[in-house]
Amino acid sequence: MEKIKWVNHASFIFEYKDVKLICDPWLEGAVFNDGWKHLVQSEFSYTDFSNITHIWFSHEHPDHFSPPNIKKIPPEIRANITVLYQVTQDKKVVSFCKQLGFKSVVELMPEIPYLLAKELTLINAPVGNERDSWLCIRTPNFTLLNLNDCAFEKTEKENLADLQKIKKQTGAVKIDILFTQFSYASWAGNKEDVAFRKKCAQHMCNQITWEIAVFNPSFVVPFASYVWFCHEDNFYMNDYPNKIDVIHDFIKSRGAQSVVLFPGDEWDMKSQFNSQFAIDRYLKCSTETVNQNNIIKKPLVTIDELKKSAKYYAQESLKLNHAPRLLQFNPFSFFLNDHQKAFSFSFKDGLKEISLVKDCCDISLSTQALKYCFDYLWGFDTLHISGRFQKPLNGNFLNFQEYQYLSTLNNQGGRIGNKFNSAIKRIKTIFVR
Repeated sequence: MEKIKWVNHASFIFEYKDVKLICDPWLEGAVFNDGWKHLVQSEFSYTDFSNITHIWFSHEHPDHFSPPNIKKIPPEIRANITVLYQVTQDKKVVSFCKQLGFKSVVELMPEIPYLLAKELTLINAPVGNERDSWLCIRTPNFTLLNLNDCAFEKTEKENLADLQKIKKQTGAVKIDILFTQFSYASWAGNKEDVAFRKKCAQHMCNQITWEIAVFNPSFVVPFASYVWFCHEDNFYMNDYPNKIDVIHDFIKSRGAQSVVLFPGDEWDMKSQFNSQFAIDRYLKCSTETVNQNNIIKKPLVTIDELKKSAKYYAQESLKLNHAPRLLQFNPFSFFLNDHQKAFSFSFKDGLKEISLVKDCCDISLSTQALKYCFDYLWGFDTLHISGRFQKPLNGNFLNFQEYQYLSTLNNQGGRIGNKFNSAIKRIKTIFVR
């Protein structure tokens, strides 16, 4: 009656009677400005969507909501699929899916049970300022909680309280199956900062420990980390992610059964599953895929192209927000590694070359990576997740982050007015270190 079919990364198909619900279908292609790729190839194809009745997206990040992939679903197949998405201020995902001609688009109200079919209920709620959301699937036989990459980055006491809140929101006495991220998924220190990457990896283990303690699941499915850092700017971050074999044993040591699924695998959600075959294949693919021969190299971007993008970014930001407030922003300094020059940017003075050594700049990165920030409102957030930058020793990264906070706020439909906007305080909580 019930079954899980594994797709890839954070995507799986949940089958219950006539319902076939796929979560976060990212099937192919590099994401986060060429920063991530799948560790293994997907078997699921675009024509396979003909068997799907519903798609649920957890949030807007392209490893969960991939517009290029979604557009490749044949129109006649899209016309038979219902999209499920959390209510958001900007309505971007909902509008995009409506324009593509899906059968219908349902906005899920936070914490309000949604009857998808007889004896099948969904509960969806945001975490982290609408950046992410979890999904609880309830049937008479079990309760499944998909946390995807919901992050818990406060103190242990606060994190446990947040998890207890989610448990209460699901209305479930017990979570039978927990899906959770298992390794770091954003900038994890400068190239030489090995200790910080180990700390980030350990934090994900701590998070799994807290989740098991609160939810007491019978099964834990580690997922949403089957990627590698595929660009020459961030390749170094492949040195200390949590490996799936270690995580599998770690979960078992915490008293839950670990279920590791490989693309194409199926599981009935109640029987013990032999994960070793999937683990062996992931480790083999990791060895074959994660190497210097497969990395993406940055294209050459001229200073004139960067100046044009910076001017556009300034003009659009000043239109969207209270201009006098933005003109008070401190400039941020940056060192362009491919041009070996330092510049600064502010809404008041624009982009200009400065005499500053690399170690004293606020950030160092490639010209293409910075241009992407100026070209798209989500660009700064993309840079943070791809990790395609370094923090010079004597710079002030907070100068750069003020622009990051602003763009993320604007991307979510928020604006800075002539009075202090508390939303920008909220946005700041989603960035770490």
